[in-house]
Amino acid sequence: MKISVLIAFGIVLVLNIFLFQVLRKKAKTALENEICCYPVSVSALICFLYSIVLIMLGYEAASSAIWSVFGGVSLAAFLALFILFFFWMAINSIVYDENGFYSRDFWGRTQEFLYSDVTGFNNKGDEYVIRCGKKSVSYFSNSNAAKEFYKIVKEKYFEQTGKTVPEKPDDIFRGNLKNPKEQGIAMIILLVLGTGLLFAPIFLPSLLSPPDESELFSKELTFSSFETIKEKTTKHLYLYSDNEEYAYSTKSERFISDINRLMEKCDGETVFSVLYKPKIFFRNANVVYGISDESGFVYYSPENLDRTEDLEELSVMSVCFGAILIGFSGFLFYTARNPGKFSKKLLEFIFGDEISA
Repeated sequence: MKISVLIAFGIVLVLNIFLFQVLRKKAKTALENEICCYPVSVSALICFLYSIVLIMLGYEAASSAIWSVFGGVSLAAFLALFILFFFWMAINSIVYDENGFYSRDFWGRTQEFLYSDVTGFNNKGDEYVIRCGKKSVSYFSNSNAAKEFYKIVKEKYFEQTGKTVPEKPDDIFRGNLKNPKEQGIAMIILLVLGTGLLFAPIFLPSLLSPPDESELFSKELTFSSFETIKEKTTKHLYLYSDNEEYAYSTKSERFISDINRLMEKCDGETVFSVLYKPKIFFRNANVVYGISDESGFVYYSPENLDRTEDLEELSVMSVCFGAILIGFSGFLFYTARNPGKFSKKLLEFIFGDEISA
C-alpha cells in the first residue's frame, strides 16, 4: 500500500477506536429506565471501517483498473454514507418515567413528550417508531427493555386518554402510502437501475473496444438494393442481396466513410468483402462490422467502432447518474417512512394523492 493510504487507514482506525470508547462509556452510564442502541451503533462503526478500507483499496488499484475508481470506490463511498446515516439513527436513546419520555440523539439534543402526545406507533423487526404529531421517535433494539418500553407507551396512553393508540399497517412505508407495493416496486426499479449504472464501468471497456476480427465471419457479396432505417436516434444502412435470406445492417450510418459511393455500388455487380456477425434476435439482419469493395476501398471497418477514448467520460457519467438514482430512491424511501418531517407541498409533489399520512 502507498504511505498516504496507510496514513488514512490509521486515522480512520484511531477515530473508530475513539468513538467505540465513547459509546462504551455511554453504555456503562446508562440509566435503568433508558433505552440504548449502542451495540447496533458499534456494528455500524465496524461496517463503516470496512467501507473505508474498500475505498482505499479501490484508489490503490486505480492505476491498473479504471473501474476501481468509478465503480468500486463510488459504491464503497455510498456504503460509508449509508452506514453513517444508520449510525446517526441508531445512536438515539430514550429515557422514560411515569409521565412521559424524551429522546436524545448523538449531539445531546432532546425531544420531550407526554404519553398523551402519542398519535401512532408501529414496529417492524427491531425498529420501533413512536409518532407524536408531526414528530417521530425511532430506535433500533431487540432488548427486553426496549420491548417493555413499547408496552409501557401503550398502557400509559390508555391510562391518560382512555383510548387505544392507533397502529398503522405493518409495511415498509409504515402505512403512509395507499399503494405500498406499487410504490415499493418503483423504488426498487430506480435502485436496480442506479446500481446497474454504478457497476457499468466494469463492462464498458469490452463494450467500447472494437470487435476482434477473429470472432467475425467474412463473405464476398453483391448488393442489389439498400435502405436507411432510423432506430431510436440512430440511422442504420440496410443492404440487400438477391442470394441472401437476411439483410446486412451497419451499426450506424455515421461510421461509413463514403455512404454515397457505397449506395452507388449497390448495383448487383460490384463484389464487396464483408465482415459480419450472424443475425441476432433483435434485428432481422446480419450485423456488418467491415465492408470494402473489389478495388480495395474501405467503407467501414472494426476500428471505426473503437470508442475507448470515451471510456473515462462515460464511466464518470454512468457512476454519477447511478449515484443520483440510488440517492433519489433512498430519499423517496425515507420520505415515505417519515412524512411528518417534510412539508405537505413536497409530499404532494412527490407522491400526489398516494400519501395517506
